[in-house]
Amino acid sequence: MPAITVSRQLGSGGAEIASMLAAKLGYRLVGKEIIDEVASRLGVSPVIARNLDEVGYDWAGELVRELMLGFQGVSLTRESYQLVASRVIREAHARENCVFLGRAAQVVLAGKSDVFHVHIVAPIEDRVARIRARDHVDTATALDRIRNSDQARQRYIWAAGQVQWDDPTIYDLVINTHRLPVSASVDIVVEAADKSGALSSAAKR
Repeated sequence: MPAITVSRQLGSGGAEIASMLAAKLGYRLVGKEIIDEVASRLGVSPVIARNLDEVGYDWAGELVRELMLGFQGVSLTRESYQLVASRVIREAHARENCVFLGRAAQVVLAGKSDVFHVHIVAPIEDRVARIRARDHVDTATALDRIRNSDQARQRYIWAAGQVQWDDPTIYDLVINTHRLPVSASVDIVVEAADKSGALSSAAKR
């Protein structure tokens, strides 16, 4: 089914763009609920699964996670989490029109003619300003959150497909939101995706 994947830098406005895209196209927005679905299928707490998601992806915390899992009597690895997450994404893509927000969907659905891949970026100054306004934090804290987010997403995408998260060649479109309002960015994505043929019901997977 036709779909758009949205990868974004923290503070770039990408999450809002994805939400507006889904509303404009009448597609289902698929994002953080993937964590709950993976946790349910693997029989673990969503809190534990969240540690393996792209935002909380922390290899250094694996020992603590394994200890927590030991009390539950289950086994969960990075590989098993990403395997199930990929399955959830593929099933959603096969079932209905979706806008996928993050979760390495651009890797999982790579090469499919009915999927359009977008990456949203912004200058560091814009990103800091957004995080400061959203989270009510100072500049140093905002920079730390941005740095940690970028590193976690880079590791997650690499583990998913041995590709660089910020490599523009794995996307069909990269948008810098510095001079573009969200509504304009949404219109650009829709027009580009439509002209690519990805949104056509005749597009072959």
